[in-house]
Amino acid sequence: MRVDKLADCHAPVRIEWHTSHVLMDAAMAAGVGTPTFDHYMMVLEGMLRVMKEILSSEGFETRDSTNDFAPFTIEVLGRQDGTTAWTTAGYISSLSFPGAPH
Repeated sequence: MRVDKLADCHAPVRIEWHTSHVLMDAAMAAGVGTPTFDHYMMVLEGMLRVMKEILSSEGFETRDSTNDFAPFTIEVLGRQDGTTAWTTAGYISSLSFPGAPH
């Protein structure tokens, strides 16, 4: 996750995810249009889609990157109004830990 200093041009927060270097190296060596490269892209695009779904479930507004220099990243635009009643942050704050200050 990175804070984008050019927030006027793009979203203030950018999230990126990388496959294993083994898969990435194999895909780059095989080249575009090969089954290995197609698999690499399916994994990359699939993970970005799932991360957007998880962030949306937590009440964040996201989109695919609009930054040509940061393809295959997610831009987090902020919190949505009327977020879901249950969020990880809400759940964690409700937990009681033995010995923790109250």
